[in-house]
Amino acid sequence: MRKILIGVAVVAVALFGLAGQSMAIGFGVYAEGALGSGEFEYEPFGPFDVDAESKGFGLVYDSNLSYQRLFNYRLNIGYEHLELPADSGDALELDGWVITNTFGFALASRPESRWWAGPQIKLGGFDGSVNGSAFGDYKLALLGVGLVAGVNIVTENLTFSPSFGLMLNSYGGETNALGPVQDINADTTTGFLNVAVLFGR
Repeated sequence: MRKILIGVAVVAVALFGLAGQSMAIGFGVYAEGALGSGEFEYEPFGPFDVDAESKGFGLVYDSNLSYQRLFNYRLNIGYEHLELPADSGDALELDGWVITNTFGFALASRPESRWWAGPQIKLGGFDGSVNGSAFGDYKLALLGVGLVAGVNIVTENLTFSPSFGLMLNSYGGETNALGPVQDINADTTTGFLNVAVLFGR
């Protein structure tokens, strides 16, 4: 899964980098946190409520930081720690790699700032266990879709870009925690805050 994610990221950077050569592209780093809730399910147990908490960091590429252009594509590639705590006190703790694709459209633009919003698609792969136990391995793949809004604040050589949004996350995978391998799935809704710092303007 990790090799697949890295391969997809390299291809995406190459394609959108070529498309954005005439624009003000930027590279940098980001940090993100998210909170929400949802349901988790696996046989023979029915669905039960869980909270959803995640935090992560990584690299960011943006095809267009310029206030003169309507569209920008933003790619985040990074590490993420995910926790799905239940009312019982048990918490599924997972770590993984994620790729987030953002398609932004300018709402208002000035030389020193660019307000934008648009849809977001997130892919990821995670593995972990309940409460950090060595017994029972959980593996989950992620597909998330959502909406995000943000602003690019331009300085002399750097662009600061906070953004926030709402994400609908669908997880599917398997576990051997109860002996034979069983299918598991979860659905969560989370609000997130992302802060990026990019070289470029």
